[in-house]
This record gives sequence, C-alpha cells and structure tokens, in this order.
Amino acid sequence: MSVDPDRPRVRAPRNLGGCKSLELGGCGGDGRSGNGGGSKEAICSAGGQCVRKISLRELQTTHGRLIKSGLREPTSMWNNLLKGYTDFERPQLARLVFDEMPQKDAFSWNVIISGLARCGWIEDARRLFDENPTRCTISWNCMMSAYNSNGRQVDVLKLFVCMHQEGSSRSRFSFATVLNACAKLPVRHFGEQVHADIIRNGLASNHIVGSALIRVYSAHNMLGDACQAFQETKYRDGVLWTSIISAHAQNEDGVAALHLFQMMEKAGQIPSQLTFASVIDSCASLAALKQGTQTHARILKSGYGQNLIIATALISMYSRCGYWNEASQICDSIQERDTIMWNAVIWGAALNGQATIAMDQFRRMSGTKLVPNHSTFSGVLLACIYGGLVDEGMVFYKKMTENYGLQPQPDHCASMISLLGRHGQLDEAVSLMQSAPFEPNSAMWGALLGASVIHHNLEWGKKAAESLFLMEPLNSTPYVQLANIYASAGMWAKAAEIRKGMKSKGIKKVQGCSWIYIRSEAVLFTAGDRSHAKSAQIYEKLRTLNEEMKAVGYVPDRSLVFQDVDEREKEEILAQHSEKLALALGLLELSSELPLWIVNNQRMCTNCHTAFQFISKISKRKITVRDTSRFHNFEDGSCSCKNFW
Repeated sequence: MSVDPDRPRVRAPRNLGGCKSLELGGCGGDGRSGNGGGSKEAICSAGGQCVRKISLRELQTTHGRLIKSGLREPTSMWNNLLKGYTDFERPQLARLVFDEMPQKDAFSWNVIISGLARCGWIEDARRLFDENPTRCTISWNCMMSAYNSNGRQVDVLKLFVCMHQEGSSRSRFSFATVLNACAKLPVRHFGEQVHADIIRNGLASNHIVGSALIRVYSAHNMLGDACQAFQETKYRDGVLWTSIISAHAQNEDGVAALHLFQMMEKAGQIPSQLTFASVIDSCASLAALKQGTQTHARILKSGYGQNLIIATALISMYSRCGYWNEASQICDSIQERDTIMWNAVIWGAALNGQATIAMDQFRRMSGTKLVPNHSTFSGVLLACIYGGLVDEGMVFYKKMTENYGLQPQPDHCASMISLLGRHGQLDEAVSLMQSAPFEPNSAMWGALLGASVIHHNLEWGKKAAESLFLMEPLNSTPYVQLANIYASAGMWAKAAEIRKGMKSKGIKKVQGCSWIYIRSEAVLFTAGDRSHAKSAQIYEKLRTLNEEMKAVGYVPDRSLVFQDVDEREKEEILAQHSEKLALALGLLELSSELPLWIVNNQRMCTNCHTAFQFISKISKRKITVRDTSRFHNFEDGSCSCKNFW
C-alpha cells in the first residue's frame, strides 16, 4: 500500500502499560541480537530497524545501550526510538531522546510534535513547531491535527490562515483537517471559503476532502450542499458513504439515509460501525422497527454487537419505538458502559414511562467512576415529568448543583417548569423561571404555555404566548395554543382574532398527521382524511367502535373541540382525528396477533387517549402510539403513561 508523503504520521492514542508490545518498523537486519549484546546490529535490530514487537522495558534498555555505544548514526534509529516512546505515551522520555539526538530530520520534528500533543503537551508541541527549521506541509498538518484532537478548533483555523499567508503548500489533509474543525464551530462562511479554495486547488473530487465537506455542511444543516459535495467526489470509499448517510440521519432525513445505505451495499462497500449507527438512528427517527431489527441482525453477524456506539444507537432505537424490554436487554449485555450509553438508557426508560427504572439507572451510574452530566439530568427530569414525580424532580434539580457542581441549563429549567406547571403549581413554576440565572428562552416559555393550556390559565398563557410571538414569530404553536385557551373560556371572538392574525402574517399551522405501518409501508392520514382506497370501510369501522365504546361508558370530550360549532359536529370532528383513522385501518388490515403501532406528529389529545384505552379493551389488541411527547402503550383498557403526558 502506498503512503501519501504529506499525510500526518499521527497514530491514535492507546492506553498502554509498561509491558505492552509495540510494533516498530524499518528495513534491514534479521532480528537476531547476536552474541555481542552491544554490537551495532543488535542495537539496530532492537531499535526498530526490522519489524518486531518490543516492550517498553526493552525500549528503555535499547535507549541506554544506544547511548553507551557511542553510536551517533543513523538518525533513523533515533527516530524509531523517539516514535516508540510517543506510541507508549511517555512524553518525558520522548523529549529526552529528541534533545539527545545529534541530528534531526523532518520526521524527527513531526513525530515529537504529534507525540507531545497526543499526550496533552500541546503548548510544548506548539513551541517546537515554531522552532522547527524543517517545517513543511506535513508539519503544518501535524500541528493542526494536534489542535483538533485537543478540542482547539479555533487554533486550527488560525494556523490554517498562517499556513496560507506563509505560502506553504496545502494538501488534501490540510483541507480535511481545517474542515473538520469548521464542522465543530459556528463558522459556516469560513467553511464555504475553504471549499472555494479547494475548488481552486483542484481537490473537490478527492474522497478525503469530500467526506470532510459533507461533515461541515451537515453540521450547519446544509444538506443540499453536502449532497453536492458527495456527487462531485469521483472515488467513493466506505468513509465517504458513511459521511453522507450520517448527514441525512443527523438532518432527520431517515428515508434518504436508508436508501443511501442500500446504494452503498450495492456499490460493494462494507458498512463500518459508524455506518450501522447512523442507519439505526434513521430507523429510530422513522419509527421503522422492522428495518431496525433487520439491521440489528446484520450488526450481530458483522461482529459489532458489543460495540458501545452501536449498542447505544440500538438502545435509543428500541426505546424510541416503544420496545423498552429489547432496549433493556441490550443494555444488560454490555458490561463496560460509557456516559453516553447510561444517558441513552435513562432517556429510553423516561420515554417509555419507566420513571422508577430511570432513577434506578441514575443511581447505578452514580456508583461507577463515571460522573453524570447535563444530559443525564435532562433524562432524569424527563422521567419525573412523565412519572408525575414533582418532589423527586425537585431533589434531582437541586442535586445537580449541590452534589455535582453542574449549573442548571435552560432545558433543565424548562423541565422543572413543565413538571410544576402540569401539576397546577404555576406560581412555583413562574417563580423558578424568574429566579433562573439567565433570561427565559423559548423552551421555558413554551413549557409555561403548555401548562397554562392544561389548566386554562389565561393570564400566564397570554404572557407566555406573547413572549413566544417575539422569540419565534413564524412558529404557529403559541398562536394555536393561545387561541385554544380563549376558546376553552368561551371567548370565541378572541380566538378568531388570534387565528386571523396568524393568517395575516402568513403563519400556517403545522398539519397534524398520523401514520401506521401496513406490511412495511407507512400509510399516512390527516384529520378527516378520505383519500385512502378503503376509506368507506375505515369510517364504518370507526362508527362501530364508537357505538361499542359508548355502550361501556365512553363519553366524547367535546370541550376539546375549539371551534364554535354545535355538539353533534364536535363529536364528528373528534371521531375523525388522524390517529383514529390509522387505528381503524390497522384493525382492518393487520392480524389480531400483531400489535398496532402508530406515530403521531403532535401531542395525542385527551379524547383520543381515552378512546384508545377503551378500544384496546374492546378489541383485545396491544396498541402503541408515539407522539411528540412520549410513548403510549395501550393494553386491556389502560395506558403505560398512567394518563399523564
């Protein structure tokens, strides 16, 4: 395999101890030490002139012999010794060897700079970089990679500019490194300027540069530009395919991500663990359980079952599809978990109404060496919201600062406002918001507005909605919610005024819809939809269900219809909600042994929630609904959310 002359010779950090083995490479020698023990051949062999494994102790012994022998040549021997110490992450010894070297070539400088940076000695690495008399493209690439690896992306950009100003030649790795830094910073325009520079240098079709461009545009939600970069790339390796699949997955275009995955396999590329993780994420966003389980089987055959990244993605996928037991089993199969996996488990339990399990997982995590982070507490507070655990939520909220030194972020405050507000403690919710060390954001006002809708509190509902009008002027949700508060209070003129204001500003309400998978095909419905080929049978099924429900005590909640129409029309509107249409089709089309799985793009209304409980008992079917809030698992007349969402 050919080696690119301008590629940084930086090896990934490894957690090695004193008696681990190291692969040293070079040429010449037969690996025998001879009988002299101190001959040039013995030292050359042990020093890495031939390919052999050597422990840290042997390396140090070789170092001592090299000094005692008085050998001053060749430089390659010293370079191998220097590289050995950096690979073993012994920066002090590496620096000692570097200072002892009688002659240093470009490789020596690049190895010490990369090695010190990898061990966290970033300032020492930069000083040596500035002193380097042999500085070339590789040297610049090494220093930029070092900054990138140490989370100093701004310094990468500064160094890239200096590189350009000094007239140093920039390779595809130079551009890829600076683009990877751009992907982690809010510098979209800088990335676009780099892209223009890439085109001028004739590197736009290079697959390494192409992968980096895709990551940059994906990070800045510019999916069209990411696709263009992919199309312009001539050679498409597994990394490039993974980049474009991940870009679609991250930008919530799961359908395209799954299609690209199929194209990747047809092209003969083997999926990596990152590819599988992106595909699983796409299945989760689409609630495509069948494709998710099929991909899971592929993962097991590929030997990635114990990979932390993939296991975390699988836990998230099964949790988001309402299959908590499967998610829990994957979690139990992994012995060594990282913080991200613990967070996925806690969030998964919360989404599926398992508040007690979520808190138990938090306590188990706290018993390890890992420390909970902001995302961990977000998951626990979500569990408290869905479990209706106000006191426990307040305990965890205080524990963030008192036990872990974490200052609550706006999303944590929003969770507490939602938790308090949903339980009618609106004054306490407002007090918490006003005492926060930052200005309320849209999530906090949104939580207060949602609580105001539940409890028909016009005062705080109006205040929250008006604040959101200023923060998110094109968001239809606060307009609709305020109009509903007015309508529930019988203030029809005010409700009409809000809706008229929406129309005059060109703000359109997001249309509610639900879909159900029938033989792997998603069938979508909107409220009152009659476009399906079996529309007549669907509405007849709903009429029959309505009669059966009323016979056992169901009473439609007409107060949830925020339109000034008569009671009969209100009942008809309630009966034609999109989730009910999807459910009726499922009952008609799917075998009684199969569970019914429905996705709703809005929060499930109280009336439909009540109706689904009745229907699950009447039909003796398991029904799962995923709305924007959580999962509802209906069975035998009850729901897993315990009527709290």
